[in-house]
Amino acid sequence: MAALVAVPTGACAWLLAIALPFAAMPVLSAIALALFVVILAWLWLDAWTVLFGFGRLRRGPDPRGIEATTPRDLALDAAVRVAVVMPICNEDVARAYAGLQATFESVAAEGLLAHFDFYILSDSTREDVRAAEVLGWVRLQGAAGAAGHLYYRHRRTPRGHKSGNVADFCRRWGRRYRYMAMLDADSVMSGACLRRLTQIMEAHPDIGMLQTDAHFAGCPTLYGRMQQFGDSAYRALYDAGARFWQLGESHYWGHNALIRVAPFMRHCALRRIPGRGPFSGEILSHDSVEAALMRRAGWGVWLTYPSPGSYEGYPLSLPEKLRRDRRWFRGDLMNLRLCAIPGLHPVHRLLFLGNVMGYLGSVVWAAFLLALTVLALRGGAASGVPWQAGLLLGITVGLLVLRKLLALALGFTGQSTTRQRDGRRFAASVACEALTMALLAPLQVLFHARVLVLAALGVGWRWTSPLRSGAQLGWRTALACHGIDVAVGFAWLALLWALRLDLWPWTVPVAVALLASLPLCVYTSRPALGRTTRRWGLFLTPEEREVPPVLRAFARHLAADASVPPAATVDAMRSDSEVSAARAS
Repeated sequence: MAALVAVPTGACAWLLAIALPFAAMPVLSAIALALFVVILAWLWLDAWTVLFGFGRLRRGPDPRGIEATTPRDLALDAAVRVAVVMPICNEDVARAYAGLQATFESVAAEGLLAHFDFYILSDSTREDVRAAEVLGWVRLQGAAGAAGHLYYRHRRTPRGHKSGNVADFCRRWGRRYRYMAMLDADSVMSGACLRRLTQIMEAHPDIGMLQTDAHFAGCPTLYGRMQQFGDSAYRALYDAGARFWQLGESHYWGHNALIRVAPFMRHCALRRIPGRGPFSGEILSHDSVEAALMRRAGWGVWLTYPSPGSYEGYPLSLPEKLRRDRRWFRGDLMNLRLCAIPGLHPVHRLLFLGNVMGYLGSVVWAAFLLALTVLALRGGAASGVPWQAGLLLGITVGLLVLRKLLALALGFTGQSTTRQRDGRRFAASVACEALTMALLAPLQVLFHARVLVLAALGVGWRWTSPLRSGAQLGWRTALACHGIDVAVGFAWLALLWALRLDLWPWTVPVAVALLASLPLCVYTSRPALGRTTRRWGLFLTPEEREVPPVLRAFARHLAADASVPPAATVDAMRSDSEVSAARAS
């Protein structure tokens, strides 16, 4: 894998070195070349991964994989106990409980309640949310028949964020269970999926973590439906390819996964990162660290592919997605300090870098473009654009769109669509999604660069739970979120146009993207446009064409569920909720 990445990256770097003015400006040219090598290495790694995935999907399931070697009729021993754990903190209670109820009912329908218990682990600080959680828990006990299998616990002093919440559960009740299924507040999992994960764990006692390839579902806005479609169309390529070469040194994303409790308790306890400054303190992106520690202790960490019946939500607008990115970006930057931990597997060290490159890659792109801008403004580059730059641009664009082209190939060969009419709509969906995401890309680059600068300066921030649902984005909110980014982008373009008019054709696409970004943010956050595209047959996923029973149950419960009670109701029930929470503990 290293050779497959290094050889083409080196060839592309040689082409760029020919085009750069090393004689006139050696230091800045070397910086630009180094940044380009980082970008190309990561693009080639992604390209080879999706190419491996394409080959794997064309050939069908791996006959030697952990799924194929686990009998589907494997009976679970009576001693097998599984805790389904949902950590929450100031979440949309109706949304979280609807998914939990659908999961519980699916497990019950599979006849697995003798093996499964469910835990709601609350770190909520708002009293109205806490009261709604207790009321919802009491209602679920009766509505779902969950008495004796559904428990609620509220931590009076939440420490360590989500990882601290899970650690508290493990200290109190972990020894009762062989496995722990981790859910997020927007997770939905079918009983059949949980049964299959448990069977694989039982058949392979050397596996410590099983991560499902959870798919996005239930996103009503146009932005959410595009992301949902992209996940369905492209992610299979990456997951199949990652499984092909990562094997038992794979990802753990913190939810929709099954964990072997004993080694998790023994090896995956997390301490604070020592020191002062923005990259010390409580570990935020705990999941990748826990996976690395599990593998260091000799336990496999596997991505199960495919794993139908595993679903999660997605942010409904670009600003909300970037708000979540800010939290994850900070956590992944902190984890770079942990790459030097002795005994970690090399692949997990690479995954630490990969996680942060998902966000830092935007900043590297911005720095590379800035370096080229300075070279152009100082006259270090020759008039016009050398042919090597044009060739490199073509290669880079090809690597960026490779996943979409391979997804189209799978679609038209029957892997994703079955009829030519559906194939045309699938192609139209890919084209519309690609164009929209390309127009929004400059905003993401500028936002991630701003987050990195603020984090390096130690600017304060606050850990908040992501919004799982909410009103559509307004113009004022979009301007407040991205007005600075758009202004900076246009200032950079104006400077280029004023001093190097020959670069105008290369900067027009960026200008168009910046001009369209704010209207796109606003309009793609509207559920009405999401419903319209669904009526047109665009951005359809397999789960929308044929809704699985667990997602039908989730939608039914969400429509019937009550939202967070008004303040007056909360005040009236506050004492009762405290008593109920104490009894639950």
